[in-house]
Amino acid sequence: MGIELLSLEEKNNKKKAAEKYLAENKPLHAIQIYTALLNETNDFQYKFLLAEIYNDLGYISAAEKYLLSILDEFPDDDIRFEISTFFMQHDCWENMIKALAGIDASKKSEVNFMIGYAYYNLNDLKLARHHLELFINSSQNADLIFNSLYYLGIISLKEGKFEEAIKKFKDTEFHFNTSSDFYFYLANAYRLSGMFTHASLYIVKSIRLNKRNSKAYLEAAKIYNSLEQFEKAEKQLKKYAAIENITSPEYNLTLAETCIGLKKFEKAQLCLSIVEEDEPGSIELNVLKDKLLKFSQAQ
Repeated sequence: MGIELLSLEEKNNKKKAAEKYLAENKPLHAIQIYTALLNETNDFQYKFLLAEIYNDLGYISAAEKYLLSILDEFPDDDIRFEISTFFMQHDCWENMIKALAGIDASKKSEVNFMIGYAYYNLNDLKLARHHLELFINSSQNADLIFNSLYYLGIISLKEGKFEEAIKKFKDTEFHFNTSSDFYFYLANAYRLSGMFTHASLYIVKSIRLNKRNSKAYLEAAKIYNSLEQFEKAEKQLKKYAAIENITSPEYNLTLAETCIGLKKFEKAQLCLSIVEEDEPGSIELNVLKDKLLKFSQAQ
């Protein structure tokens, strides 16, 4: 701590002045006062106050700077946890992990869930799984256990463990039965496991719950392609295109497969040509090119 040059009365007067400026919607004036108080006292409460103001103003990096400096100086668990929630709100996953890493998870089991969730968002599936499983094995918080199982289901899906993903999703269905995204992932797992009829049932649920969930329409088209219901697939792709950018390789590959099924070979060729410009080595592209050649020659 530095030498405090201000008396208690002077500090209180300055704090009141800053609070008055905030009430009058003059945050820059308050920042000047709190910065001066911080320089005079080195009291970390002013770092919190400055972080809060900068956050409200939308200067997230400035708020981060003050909160990270608090972590370096005050390793208190409650303070770390409070700071971690700020980082979570702003998708600052690495800083969130840094804030939580110093907390004893055996005393606060939610720490493992939050660290696992941060690693999940960083796409570090191995560490995400590790911490989420630790949380499940050490917590009685039912809601967060269901959330953990849901994210573990998505992790299993990304890892290609489709049956494991389906089991975790089914174990949590009652908890997430109003979530369009939940049924999207469940349908996706069923399609990738080759259970296309099951997939079609759940993708319909996903769309019913949120008719603006564009990825569900694209997934539906893939499912209907697998079922060789190409007219249905085409309808889903039109709904997707009304919401999203239709130039993505995933969209064009799906549309190409639909067009091949509908014998619209010129349109299929156009879609594949667009993909080839961006992803010439795509395995799926080459499979569809061979399929197009075979089907068009048979006509």
